[in-house]
Amino acid sequence: MQQLEFQGKKALSELEKQKPSPEQVENLKMQIEQERQRLLVNKQELLQRLNIISQLEMNSEFLQGTLDNYVEIKVGDNLYEKMSNTEVILKDGVVVEIRGKF
Repeated sequence: MQQLEFQGKKALSELEKQKPSPEQVENLKMQIEQERQRLLVNKQELLQRLNIISQLEMNSEFLQGTLDNYVEIKVGDNLYEKMSNTEVILKDGVVVEIRGKF
């Protein structure tokens, strides 16, 4: 956040040297505010995850996200089974188990 504040002030200062229109200044301020809001949302999400993770017991599982990938199908396959209920279990970034039908 401090870096964003510094870069924002620097960008505004450089823009003001160019004698910008009020619209240009306002647009830059809006961009800086949008980035600030995006960073705040990301920070909140990370803090929530940290809170959840800190409450986990050793060797418990934590849903981190979803992946999209290609699935081989052939005539007669149930597409819903092929595309759902598959879990990839990681430990320290290494695949340790694949659960479900694929």
